[in-house]
Amino acid sequence: MRPRLLTAIIILDAYVGDTNMDASQLYPLGLNTIREIIDDPSTLKGKRSEMRYEPFRMAKNNELSSVAYRRLIAAIDWVEHLSALMGGLSVEDKIALVKNAFAPLMVFKFASRTAEVAKDENILCLCNFAYVPRNISQAFSDS
Repeated sequence: MRPRLLTAIIILDAYVGDTNMDASQLYPLGLNTIREIIDDPSTLKGKRSEMRYEPFRMAKNNELSSVAYRRLIAAIDWVEHLSALMGGLSVEDKIALVKNAFAPLMVFKFASRTAEVAKDENILCLCNFAYVPRNISQAFSDS
């Protein structure tokens, strides 16, 4: 079971993008709760922007919330795939997994992808073709 879970985490990013729209036009989602999404996963159709962890440019402050939304969608997708592997989970279990897995999965994905693609050890690659510097407080002094 373990290799299947790791594989699901690793390859999920490769096939979850389903739109070419700019993230600023997609997010926020306009849904109030995670339960709404889990009850009806079709609400995410067309809301999955492409995720690529390549340091082409420094992220702008106003992009950071879009990155969080996109990673939340990826965590929900991961829980849905996990549920299918396990033969189904209750809505409450799915919500608990999303709430408890979102932050660790996001940090793990950013760190592992940065290690794969970046030569500069003073940056962290985000999923929107951008990066943030190690000393983020100096870079985003407007926050």
